[in-house]
Amino acid sequence: MIHYTGRVFWKITLVFVLVFTTLSAGIGTTRSAHAEEWYEKYLGEIQLLPYGFVPNGWEFAAGQKMNIQSNQALYALLGTNYGGDGRVDFALPDLTSLPVPDGMGYYIAMTGVFPGRENGGTAMGYGGEVRIFPYTYSPDGWLKLDGSTYNAQSYPQLYSVIRDVFGSQDGQKFTLPGISAPLRNQPLHFAVAARPMGSLNGTDMSNQNSEVLLGQTIPFLVPMQTNWKISDGGIYNVSEYTALFTLLGQKFGGDGRNTFGVPDLRNNPYNFQYYTVTTGIYPSRSDRGGGLLQSQEQIQFIP
Repeated sequence: MIHYTGRVFWKITLVFVLVFTTLSAGIGTTRSAHAEEWYEKYLGEIQLLPYGFVPNGWEFAAGQKMNIQSNQALYALLGTNYGGDGRVDFALPDLTSLPVPDGMGYYIAMTGVFPGRENGGTAMGYGGEVRIFPYTYSPDGWLKLDGSTYNAQSYPQLYSVIRDVFGSQDGQKFTLPGISAPLRNQPLHFAVAARPMGSLNGTDMSNQNSEVLLGQTIPFLVPMQTNWKISDGGIYNVSEYTALFTLLGQKFGGDGRNTFGVPDLRNNPYNFQYYTVTTGIYPSRSDRGGGLLQSQEQIQFIP
């Protein structure tokens, strides 16, 4: 936690007041009603987030036991693959053993679109974007990163993004990278948006607005052209990105008064290209309160 005294404290307090006043007025962060690119989270998907609290609609992925009756849709997706007795409770995946920068953690979506199976539909995401899914299948429009080869004509938008980076056959076929499962002997896997909605073609997504969370870190298979910031530990001015600063504080760098940093995910073990969202929906806090659990903290049953 950052501590401020004297004039600095009151300056920071004023910044917070101005930010939340702006947010309540519906300006200051981008939430386009006419987004060219539709972005939505799926029930049960897992994201690496940089907040010091649990955002509304998410839970920390730490193996908690969940009540089946209160979470029937999520139980239908996870079953007892990650624990639980299958009668009263089931468990969320536990990703606390995976390497992440200090101040970040993996969270699972407790609300969202129920993921349909492959049926020629579209993905609720950006072409080339990577997400973690804990089901035994990838949602419609997504492809598992298992080293498989596909026809370029079947997935033209994805092919326009990655081209022959991971292997190609005369522009007729392309190959996806094979990324090992984050946890052994469990259905948790990485998948890429192969048939995204919207007009994205190639790596240029600088004009795409969507329903992303401010501060969210989004991985892609290749570098993209975007107005978001590369998650490389870069330092930025508080005055230019005030709302983002109120979420990240000083934990990723900066002096905490005039400057702050974004997460540094350049050395992630999967060679993904992460970007930090600088304009998006300001995440509200879950009524569950605190964020990252300590490694020795007992996991409690959650109704």
